[in-house]
Amino acid sequence: MEASASDRDLLREIAAKRSEEAFRELSGRYADLVHAAATRQARDSHLAEEITQAVFLLVWELAGKLQSVTHLGGWLIAATRNVAQNQLRHEQRLKRRERRVAMMTPETRSDSAQPASAILPLLDDALSRLGNVDRDVIVERFIRGRTHSQVAVELGMSEQAASKRVARALEKLRSILERRGVTAGDLLLSSMLPATLLSPGASPALLIAIHSAIPAGTVAPSVVAMAKRALRPRRWVLIAVGAAMIILIGGAFIALRGETRKLPGLAMFSRTSAPSFPSIAGAPSVTLSMLDSLTAQPLGGAQVAIDIDGNRQLPGTAGADGKYTFVRPTGFQSLGVIARMPGKVPMSLSFQNTALRGDLLSAYSIPMEAGSPIGGIVTDERGQALADAQVTLSTFSAATETPSPILPDEIVRTGADGRWRFDHAPSRFDEVLVQIDRLGFPAGQYFQATAAELRDQTFRAVLKHQLGATLRGVVLDPQGRGVKGAIVVAAYNRNAPNKPVARSDEAGRFSIGGISGNAKMAITATAPGFAPGQVVLANGAGEVTDALLKIQLPLPVMLQGRVVDVGGKPVIGARVELAKWRGNGALEWSTETDGDGRFQWNAAPADVLQLNVSKESFARIDRAEVTPGAAPVTLIVYPPLRISGHVIDAATRQPVPEFRIVYGIRWTGDDDVTWQTQSPRKLGQGKYEGEIVDFSNGGKLRVEADGYLPVESRLIQQSEGAISLDFEMKRVGRDLSRH
Repeated sequence: MEASASDRDLLREIAAKRSEEAFRELSGRYADLVHAAATRQARDSHLAEEITQAVFLLVWELAGKLQSVTHLGGWLIAATRNVAQNQLRHEQRLKRRERRVAMMTPETRSDSAQPASAILPLLDDALSRLGNVDRDVIVERFIRGRTHSQVAVELGMSEQAASKRVARALEKLRSILERRGVTAGDLLLSSMLPATLLSPGASPALLIAIHSAIPAGTVAPSVVAMAKRALRPRRWVLIAVGAAMIILIGGAFIALRGETRKLPGLAMFSRTSAPSFPSIAGAPSVTLSMLDSLTAQPLGGAQVAIDIDGNRQLPGTAGADGKYTFVRPTGFQSLGVIARMPGKVPMSLSFQNTALRGDLLSAYSIPMEAGSPIGGIVTDERGQALADAQVTLSTFSAATETPSPILPDEIVRTGADGRWRFDHAPSRFDEVLVQIDRLGFPAGQYFQATAAELRDQTFRAVLKHQLGATLRGVVLDPQGRGVKGAIVVAAYNRNAPNKPVARSDEAGRFSIGGISGNAKMAITATAPGFAPGQVVLANGAGEVTDALLKIQLPLPVMLQGRVVDVGGKPVIGARVELAKWRGNGALEWSTETDGDGRFQWNAAPADVLQLNVSKESFARIDRAEVTPGAAPVTLIVYPPLRISGHVIDAATRQPVPEFRIVYGIRWTGDDDVTWQTQSPRKLGQGKYEGEIVDFSNGGKLRVEADGYLPVESRLIQQSEGAISLDFEMKRVGRDLSRH
């Protein structure tokens, strides 16, 4: 392959010959660009790598269609932003409970005084708002490093026209950023764009994964799911770039230069699928009956939306009898149903595809009550009412397979007086998570509102321009010298939304705004060539002072290990992930085992670590303790524990017709189990079966049924292989001494 081959030539080779050499050349040209954009969007190193792979997976599969794109670099920036935003929205839905907890200690992006830090989070959004040609000239001039004359040749115009076009595009970008509250001159923008848009670059390991796994069809399932999610229905994923118009909706149709054609299915997607459970007895479909809660009359025309693993499906409509029937899919992890009816409170019904199976219920009644009004006011710190603020209302229901009222991200806006009102709130609720977004303020400010103040409409949300304290510090090497380019993250849990992030300057100094709350917070720093460093603020913002916080990065220590099955055979492709370090989950690290089942971390901290290990068709290992620098560790993964049994009435010896079964996990260091009450399985006909993968440290089952006392099993070990456990249920109020 000629090194001077154009992007279009390489795409043609990939499409026609599935040329791995051409794909390696093309992805090598743009890997740094895509990875840097993914990092800006995700603020998570592992997620950024997966987004990068997902974007190049789309390039590999859509190479024939992309030949019409004038400038691939501009298309890649837009595609990366869309893939990342789809994934972040997906994760936000799956982490509703975590967001609810995070509300108590809000964490926001850095409000660093450094212009580059302020621009960073908004840059991709600003680029996406540019026209196609303007975005292309930014990419060509400042990312690919082309001269004005080269840009002129590329765009087919004179050098003088190209120079003016570059200046005009830069001015438009600056103007967009100013409207978002960030001021930066053209000189600053032009000087920082190359470093910002190409940093951090793709690591050698990531390049190897892109170059080898994508053509071979061995991409991790999470990456495939991410790419598929970007192509889901009702999402405009790939946008118009250059002279060719490419709009991909739902992965089904593609329009090229006004032409509409059917897009063939992606071959790789058919090779990788989510693990599915065996077919189970019982109803293959579920019928929902929407009823008025007072009159029990059917609510014909009720709207029903189904969400499968975070992917919202097209809504359906109940018939005149208020009934709506759907087929229960296999292989899902979570399935949520939301029913809506004008003038009624939205209702939620959720299902978890737990390890336990049996005869599933096939019909559910969903009583829907009339809504009642709630409201409040949004002001700034001076008490000035804020018009046109977006108010998002959310409640969380822990109930599984039980209909319950919910506010599923209901959106209203404030009027000219700063007031808002929502007319369909449940009659009974404890509190609501209120998210306020308004132009000119840090995004996503959360508030906890009680039922009383919402019903009285006295709830007041005060938006702040600066959230919390500003933490200033310095990252040092073992000799006490400043470390340039270290990534500093403020969070006690790596899954916390909107983690404040900063990058150290030439002297190793950094600044992070938005430190608030009195909960523990870990300030973690990482940099190439060093082990991670961390300082824990036991009282959160209460420990932030004017003094510089010093984070010292020690020399790295190597962690080596091997994952094998019970027969000692290597387990290839197992995911090994850091669970906890120093008692918290702030630090991120993960890898996959090689062809001999081995894994290695070259820059581990010299402390005891807890690792999680997972691999499809094997039980998980949770929080295994290892010590870097010691002898290589061997971690044994067991096959799933096969379990089955019957649930009977202790007196009549008849099957209990309807019961709930919950499992509890004993975590490392705990004496007893933690019951997973958020994921009960409601079954019938007095029997159950399943394959459990969570009992690496032991676990229990608990069976509950209306009118019966709960029954708890003995401690079960993952290594038991296959067991049968029967449960005898005793009715409440019966003389138990006689049994």
